[in-house]
Amino acid sequence: MQARNAWTKIWSDKSSYLLILPAFVMTAIFHYWPFYGIILAFKDFRPRLGIWGSPWGRNGDLFYFFKQIFRDPDSVRAIRNTLIISSMKMLIMTIVVITMALMLNELRSTFFRRSIQTVIYLPNFLTWVVMATVVIGIFSVTTGSFNRIVVSAGGTPIPILTNPRYFRPLLYFTEIWKGAGFGTIIYLAAIVGINPELFEAATIDGAGRFRRIWYITIPGIKSVVWLLFLLGLSSILSAGFDQVQNLMTPSTMNVGDIIDTFVFRKAFGGTGEFSYAQAVSISKTVIGVAILLIMNWVATLTGEESII
Repeated sequence: MQARNAWTKIWSDKSSYLLILPAFVMTAIFHYWPFYGIILAFKDFRPRLGIWGSPWGRNGDLFYFFKQIFRDPDSVRAIRNTLIISSMKMLIMTIVVITMALMLNELRSTFFRRSIQTVIYLPNFLTWVVMATVVIGIFSVTTGSFNRIVVSAGGTPIPILTNPRYFRPLLYFTEIWKGAGFGTIIYLAAIVGINPELFEAATIDGAGRFRRIWYITIPGIKSVVWLLFLLGLSSILSAGFDQVQNLMTPSTMNVGDIIDTFVFRKAFGGTGEFSYAQAVSISKTVIGVAILLIMNWVATLTGEESII
């Protein structure tokens, strides 16, 4: 009876359900159907045999490719690079966006503040392909505007794009350039949500600008900082595939190759190691979820609100 009533209600609201049907179909195709490919990690995939026709595991070991992750020096290097790059990005970006938000909040001219917000937010709309093209145009040794200025000043060209020493700082710089505007807006919204009476009372008590920031503004956005920190930790094994793939060169691979570029190269770089690439991808996802759950548990212990 309940099932019949449910179908009757669905039929009466069929126009509404038809509107959400395309989104439902796209979600099923692009987000749930790919789960089928998870079994690749447990198969010794051979294209001519297909997924189901390929033998399970390799050499009788179902978890052969998962064990290979820690035996392969290239995968260990990719994991190390990912942790370093992602951690530094999160740390530097957090410091930069909080500082920018605090500075913008102290501006008295609304027009000036909004103008700056617009300028720093615009790069967020550019893809990494476009950003990489701009970066190459600026820092190219032969045609880049930066090195032209260096040469005109009597110096020698600096190979920023191909020197491993400069590659990671270049990633941090371009990450800030592209994403700082969006992060600043989030923290500005958090600052605006602080009770203005607290600032008025502190001013009456003689607290200066820096004391108000230290004792009111920063504690007031602590929850937002912690929330974004948790979300950042959940994706700490994703150091930005689009960015790295478009900026990395063979000479910078040793310091720039991350898990995502490693997986892409193994799967589509000519060797066709789909099973190995899938094993690395699954391991990355499982570890990321585990980190999020652990840090969310820590957050609840410290009195912060759970995000799960």
